[in-house]
Order: sequence, then structure tokens, then C-alpha cells
Amino acid sequence: MQFIGMLKHFSPLLFGPKDTTILLLRHAEKVVVNDLSLDMSQPLTENGVNKARELGRFLKTVCKEVARPKSSHVGRCVQTAKMLMSSFASVSEVEIEVDSSKILSYEGAYTTNNHEQVENFRKYSIDDMFTRLFSGEILPGMRHAAEGTAILLYELLHDFETLHAPTCYITHDFMLALFVGTLTGTKVVTENWFNYLEGVAFKKTPDNRLMLYWGTSCFDVTEKSNSLMQTFSLTSSSYITRRVANNPNEEADHPTTLASTHPST
Repeated sequence: MQFIGMLKHFSPLLFGPKDTTILLLRHAEKVVVNDLSLDMSQPLTENGVNKARELGRFLKTVCKEVARPKSSHVGRCVQTAKMLMSSFASVSEVEIEVDSSKILSYEGAYTTNNHEQVENFRKYSIDDMFTRLFSGEILPGMRHAAEGTAILLYELLHDFETLHAPTCYITHDFMLALFVGTLTGTKVVTENWFNYLEGVAFKKTPDNRLMLYWGTSCFDVTEKSNSLMQTFSLTSSSYITRRVANNPNEEADHPTTLASTHPST
């Protein structure tokens, strides 16, 4: 798998004894159906299960421990997270705990109306939808790409404040492409699209920089992240406030701002 190759390449930077890394990746191979209304309920294939376990075994060789994974609530994503963590667990795969996050699903960060969003997928190819949103167009039932990215970015930065070990976020290819594309300014096309179990790694450095690792490239996305969080701080803050209202045990706070390259003096 190309993702394992990337992790091996950057392993010294991502999995040191004091490093906290978030791996954001697409779910494993799923059963394919032609009916879009049935797609969300499709499980992983046998090959998908085996490949997810294989990636989990590799992670076990570079990580002494991992934090509880976070996943889109869609079954195939939760299933992928459980397979990945099976090498670390002392319980059965069924009993492995996964934090479900609607933000990582198709109904999450980039969506305002799920019914309208589904109609977009019926009307446009996934490449066409990505191109339209990446270029700044706002489709019915969907947020501006930058706004959705800010919401998902808040989730990631929020988790960096409490993580004690590397972890995985499991999401969908379209979400992943739009998030990474917006942060790096890279148009994700067929040649560099995120296949099953492909993704990126995020690391927050001791000097508060946010680094994104993708393929053989490393992007410093600190300034882009700061810009997004400052531009959409009210949107992100209100989104998290609503999330906290549904989970009183979670502390509400303001969006994180990363260190600037040009600090005020």
C-alpha cells in the first residue's frame, strides 16, 4: 500500500517517542453497488478487512501505543477503524471502541442539507463536484470548501490538545480530497485521488507548526490553517458549541490559532 510506503518514509518524523500524529485516511475497500441510496450501508469486502488489518500490523511496528480512533459514523469507516486497531487491542474486534464523528461523514463538515448533497452526487461526477467546490462554487446543501475545511480543521486541532499518542481518523475519499486540497492548494485529480486506505498524516511540532505529510511531500499548512480559523472562527465556534450542547462533558473553547511565521513584536 502506498500509504504504508509514505509512513515508512516519514516514520522518524511522525512516530518519535514524544510525537503526536493524526493519520487521516479513507476507509478500506467496500462492497460496490450501483444504487446510491444503498451505498452508505455497504460493508467492507474481505480484501478490505485484510488490508486494514495489514495496515494495523504495520502501525504496531512504529507505535508503542495509539489513542482511540475517530471515524465517520458510516459502518464501513467504523469497521475500518476496528480492523486497524485490532493489533493493539486486548479485546475482540467487535469490542474495540471507536469515537464516531459526524464531522468526518458526508453529512458533516461540508454539508448543510444531506438530501440536497445526495442530489449533487446524482447530478455530478465526484471529480466534477470536487472541481466545482475547489474553485469556490457553492453547491446546494453544501458549504464553501474553505468553511467546511475550517470546521474539520477545528476538530483536528482540538484533538491535538488532548492526544497522548498517535491516532487515526477514518473518513471518505471526497471529504479527504477536499480537505487536503484546500489546505495545500492542490487540485486532487484521478492521478492523485485517495484510493482505499490512502491518506495523509498531520503532526503538530513543538514550536506549534502544523505539518501535513502526503506521498513524498511535506507541507507546512500553519499559515493556511490560521487564515481559515480566523476567517471562519464564528462558524467553527458555533458548530463546536452545538456539539458540546449534545455532550455536556466536553469543554467548549475557542478555535485554536497556530503560531504565525511573522509574530507581532
